[in-house]
Amino acid sequence: MKKSIYILFAFILAVGFASLGFSPVAATAITTPGHPQKADPTAVPNVTGASMTAEVLDVSVLPGTLQLNSGVYGPVGFKAGDVQFGGSGLKVSGLTGGNKATVCFAFPSYRYKWDGKIEEWNGTKWVSLVTTFTKDGDGIVNWACTSAAGNGTYSLIIWYYGPAEPPVVTEVIFS
Repeated sequence: MKKSIYILFAFILAVGFASLGFSPVAATAITTPGHPQKADPTAVPNVTGASMTAEVLDVSVLPGTLQLNSGVYGPVGFKAGDVQFGGSGLKVSGLTGGNKATVCFAFPSYRYKWDGKIEEWNGTKWVSLVTTFTKDGDGIVNWACTSAAGNGTYSLIIWYYGPAEPPVVTEVIFS
């Protein structure tokens, strides 16, 4: 009797798993309240009435990039893996008479052991600009800005300075 109950239970369990069925799934980004997408970089002329245009550039089309083994794009001129782009870049054009613009990049990870600099592509390398970190109304640093931007291409280049991450186990050998 006891043996037949175990067999019946095993049979019901097997039929239950088999009847679950399988279907393909795909992951997509979902914007939910309280978890907004990172804001695009912005540019504003430093002189009232000056005109200019600012074009947001995806990291994959920025000049001076290389794709790392991890699939992330990194800037040339740095040790691979030490730094990365903090998001989209920005191309500023149309400034005349030596006018400059203030360029700002969203940087919400600044308070989580990340640091960075706004850099300008000079045609051969990324050049650091004086970067300030501003706070939103919540009193938390959320922006990296420079007021030294002329016509050119800009990006926020960031790096992590917190504790080292633990190694990832890629193979387990049982003996």
